Amino acid sequence: MVRINLNNFDNLEKPKYILRNKCSTSTVALMVANYCEKRGFWKEAVEFSIIANRKEEAFIMAQAHDEMDTYADTLKECTNEERNQIAGYYEGKSMWDRAAKQYEEAKNPLKALKLWIKSGEIHIDSMLALI
Repeated sequence: MVRINLNNFDNLEKPKYILRNKCSTSTVALMVANYCEKRGFWKEAVEFSIIANRKEEAFIMAQAHDEMDTYADTLKECTNEERNQIAGYYEGKSMWDRAAKQYEEAKNPLKALKLWIKSGEIHIDSMLALI
């Protein structure tokens, strides 16, 4: 069903629905991820690459196409190392609040606090939550 929709009908919506709601196997996810990548649908390509257990490829794609939010939001179980990678990306883009949140989740409160401070007074509650 997925292959027919992608290859014969150029229809992405049905496979996305199937993957998200009925059958999220890595083989099907990889088919959809490859389809999305070929067509430049980066958000979906990142999401389905993660579902296909291709986290490293998804991370590289997310970096290259500014889809790190999608990458971070799609990861359900994330190691501290992965959180640090995401935080490093945001820090490099001067997105202090997003970097701080990732460092906080990576159990690096000192680095998170420094970045919350850089992000400004609007995030005082987040700063205080670390203490």
